[in-house]
Amino acid sequence: MGTETLVLDAAKVIVDRRCSNPITLPSGVQVRCQSRLKSLCPGCSNLAAGDYAAIFRSGVFDAPPGYRFVALTLTAPSAGGTHRVVKDGRPPRRCGCGATHDPVTDAALRGLPLDLDTYDYDAAVAWNYQIGTLWNRLLREIRRHAPTAAYALSREWGARGSLHIHGLVRFPAAEYLPPAVLERIVGSVSARDRHGHVHRFGAQVKVDPLNADGKTAQSIWYMTKAVQYMVKEVADGGGPSSDYGREHWGRLHRAATVMRCDKCPPHGSPSFCQARAHKQWGARSRVVTVSDARGRHAATAQTRWSFTGLTRASQRQARADYAASLSSDDARADRFTFAVQARRILDGERTAAALDAITALRPRPAPPV
Repeated sequence: MGTETLVLDAAKVIVDRRCSNPITLPSGVQVRCQSRLKSLCPGCSNLAAGDYAAIFRSGVFDAPPGYRFVALTLTAPSAGGTHRVVKDGRPPRRCGCGATHDPVTDAALRGLPLDLDTYDYDAAVAWNYQIGTLWNRLLREIRRHAPTAAYALSREWGARGSLHIHGLVRFPAAEYLPPAVLERIVGSVSARDRHGHVHRFGAQVKVDPLNADGKTAQSIWYMTKAVQYMVKEVADGGGPSSDYGREHWGRLHRAATVMRCDKCPPHGSPSFCQARAHKQWGARSRVVTVSDARGRHAATAQTRWSFTGLTRASQRQARADYAASLSSDDARADRFTFAVQARRILDGERTAAALDAITALRPRPAPPV
């Protein structure tokens, strides 16, 4: 990689982190909008995803010896048959519609209902609404057996428009719950909504024991990838590429609009309710949740996920303190240095020589960005 290319890549890292909609305070100081949605601010959403990844890593790689980890994948129950379209390079499989779909030309069908008229859209949006309650019930049952278990989880949209959970659970060795026990606990958890409907996790539950090594790092990477996907709004990113997919999304939206949530007026129409769930296919849970000793489920300080107390608030404050300590020239040069260091981490040792050359060729101040 040439020096010029590395300089351009470093500048791109800086631009990608810029806020698109800075807020000007009465003092005249500009601060970030702090949106996590790519459609509103790509820079702040990228920064949020990086912050979440740092928090995930902190609970694993800052942990002292004597802890064990489990990766959880919790899916939604079926609301009706969906098209099976395997990823490119995988063995073909027959779909419920009777066809064997091509992974490239039929990719737009992946996860969409076989029949829009029989798909249970009310159940689909109700599941999205209840997923947070189900997780709280599951956590309560886990902590009955392991009082100081800590967790970090992210919620991701599936192709059919239902949320599922990717999470890491950390146990002290003396409280470790084997996968078989966890699977039984997951299967026993349920939540009854205000209409009397009972909700459970889907049949596809994955529980993998991990060590703080490459496999755990891979799980953290996947959770971070899920977060990067979740920083898009439900209807962001251009939407489905087919009329069939757009109709599916439209029906999900209509089902969420008429769903009666806990914030709907008792005798009014749900269409007048301003709750977020009506605009997000029933979803009301946070994108990322980590255990905190201050939470209602906390037992002791051991339940905090990050051993160093790392939070998004602390990361924002650290950035603000660092920026305040620099002059404008120092800040500009430091942003450039930070960017090339980030590029070095991404590309590995193969860029070390080029970075050394940049250090020699580009003393302060750095080029304006």
